[in-house]
Amino acid sequence: MNNNLIILGNGFDLHNKLNSGFWDFFDARENELKNTTDFTKLFDEDSMLEIQKDKKTRENIRGLIIKRVKPNLLKYSLRMHERYKRFNNISVKKISFWDFYFQIRKLKDPDWFYVENQIQGFFEEKKSYAEKTRFELVLEYLDALLDVGSGNAEESKVDNYTLLSEHLNRYDFETEALVFIIVNVFKYDFQKQHLADFLLSQLVKFEKRLQNYLVEKVSSTPEYHDNVTRCIDELSGGIPYNILNFNYTDIPMSKNGIEQNVHGSLADHPILGIDAMNVPLGVPYYSFTKTFRIMKLANEAAKKVLPKRPEKVIFYGHSLSEADYSYFQSIFDYYSIYDSEVKLVFYYSTYPKHDETMVSVEQYARVVKLLAAYGKTIPNHGNNLLHKLMLERRISFKLLE
Repeated sequence: MNNNLIILGNGFDLHNKLNSGFWDFFDARENELKNTTDFTKLFDEDSMLEIQKDKKTRENIRGLIIKRVKPNLLKYSLRMHERYKRFNNISVKKISFWDFYFQIRKLKDPDWFYVENQIQGFFEEKKSYAEKTRFELVLEYLDALLDVGSGNAEESKVDNYTLLSEHLNRYDFETEALVFIIVNVFKYDFQKQHLADFLLSQLVKFEKRLQNYLVEKVSSTPEYHDNVTRCIDELSGGIPYNILNFNYTDIPMSKNGIEQNVHGSLADHPILGIDAMNVPLGVPYYSFTKTFRIMKLANEAAKKVLPKRPEKVIFYGHSLSEADYSYFQSIFDYYSIYDSEVKLVFYYSTYPKHDETMVSVEQYARVVKLLAAYGKTIPNHGNNLLHKLMLERRISFKLLE
């Protein structure tokens, strides 16, 4: 009998009582992240709209940026407020640029803790006022620091400071705050290192903190392994299985079963990244794609995890987010799901404040979106993929208690 394929996401670990969500990770680091939350509080008096109008705050932040990058242009009449100035010298040993970024996103996005989506948005989401991404805006701001107001004559200092400050005034608050974090807090030297390389090194730092957190949670949750065994038994239904695991934790495997941790494991290096589908090869941030990062960490001895002829592909605990569409589309291609006999089984579980009906509707909506995206890759017939699977009884949704 050929093995089935089980695909697991973070909902699997959460269902088995492991506090592995990003919200758990941030909560556990409350003291460690105090400087990041303190920084964002400086600008969250009432609302981001009020921040945009707060010229004094903007002037202090901008003055500190210019002072660090071009001290020769320092406007001597500018008095730096201590509450901003202190962030020049905080310890960043355990925190990363991305910790600051996620806290800033928290001010305006209730889904701020979906960190891969936030990273993707940083590089790909265009801001309506500028029709540029946040990454592009930060790059522009840094370039302006080098290009505008480069006079060195003593009498030109104030004039050049004013010229540079007025030029930088066209950027929105969030861009300026992020530049302050990069330049003043992390002492980034953008004349020696590309911004994308700096940001990737900061993501690796964030991943290391996540790895340490998860290792500690696994060791301090003794019931986790027993829960996992019972859950896998129910998902597999006694049929041999391989596991494609989007978590960093390891699963006890049946005889001859193969497990692959898609994004690295706690034993080596967990990785975060963005979907490569719409990222052209050669753009500065291509190194943030999961495709690139997995290739860099690939184990040449890894066994092939996709069984040849499974009866079922079983999903559980995965949000089916767009960041992972490339994986699912590759799997669907591999099994030719449009005209094969393979069945897709989507398990779901209830969670606090969400009953079975609510969760099943959420799961159905995610699956419809995924299959619609995949259907666009199938010439002529893709628009009826879901209906075909339903008519042939090759797709099902099941509650896992």
